[in-house]
Amino acid sequence: MTDKQLTLKLNSTTIDKAKAYAQRQQTSISKLLENYLETIMQEEEAPEEVSPLVSQIVGKGNKVADEVDFKKDYRAHLDQKYG
Repeated sequence: MTDKQLTLKLNSTTIDKAKAYAQRQQTSISKLLENYLETIMQEEEAPEEVSPLVSQIVGKGNKVADEVDFKKDYRAHLDQKYG
């Protein structure tokens, strides 16, 4: 694949920060931008997957049913605690 040139207009502060970041990473702004664009395009094309940790935290199922169960469990807890 051949490289093409692209001209961008960016805020000068953003450019300065990007140059410093690229230098710390020992790469170029062009390569940073290319990698970023490739990443977001791959994420868009890939099926949405949720990590096991996120699944565990969020849980699966019907949100309304989960809220109803929570309310029911909380009421049972209060009844047991206070009679």
